[in-house]
Amino acid sequence: MITGSNFTEIQHVKQCLNDIFGIKDLRQLHYFLGLEVHQTQQGVILSQQKFTRELLRDYGLALKKSTATPLPLNCKLLPDEGNLLPNPTVYRALVGKLNFLTNTRPDLSFSAQYLSQFLQNPRTSHLQALAHILSYVQGTATQGILLKGSAQLSLQAFFDSDWAACPPQEDQ
Repeated sequence: MITGSNFTEIQHVKQCLNDIFGIKDLRQLHYFLGLEVHQTQQGVILSQQKFTRELLRDYGLALKKSTATPLPLNCKLLPDEGNLLPNPTVYRALVGKLNFLTNTRPDLSFSAQYLSQFLQNPRTSHLQALAHILSYVQGTATQGILLKGSAQLSLQAFFDSDWAACPPQEDQ
């Protein structure tokens, strides 16, 4: 994959690579390592719609309806709440796939990280939270990341903090 703003330089690099390695030019990029690439007037959109469909299919249960948030409001999961899952492999595989989905879905990053804390001994409450996240994914399956080109360099950052979920330690 070669990208850049100087078409002449790109052609030169492709010619050099072809002379040495005999490469094949596949033209415009559409799919790369599980990422779908769509070029628009606004920029390049990266998504994982096919992967999302497969993830929901692998879940195997019909999700009733979509939810508006990745996790339920005031969701506080504990490591010992609920019964241990008889087969934790399914939970682990789905959380792993959810982690991969965060490549183009930063809105799922906190939820995937949160559920990853319970991979060693997942319980029914953790699986219920995972089902909630998957119902959110179902309703937002077409989302991705828009990469816009600009002559101006600007840094944007977003965060959401929940200080109450991590109260300060008492001085001892």
